[in-house]
Amino acid sequence: MPEQRNIVIGVDLDGVCADFYGRRRQIA
Repeated sequence: MPEQRNIVIGVDLDGVCADFYGRRRQIA
C-alpha cells in the first residue's frame, strides 16, 4: 500500500510541476 500511495503522490506532483512550468512558459 505505501508503495502505491508513493507512486500516486509522485504522479500527482509531476502533473502539478508540469502544469506550473507550462503556465510559466505561456506567461513568459
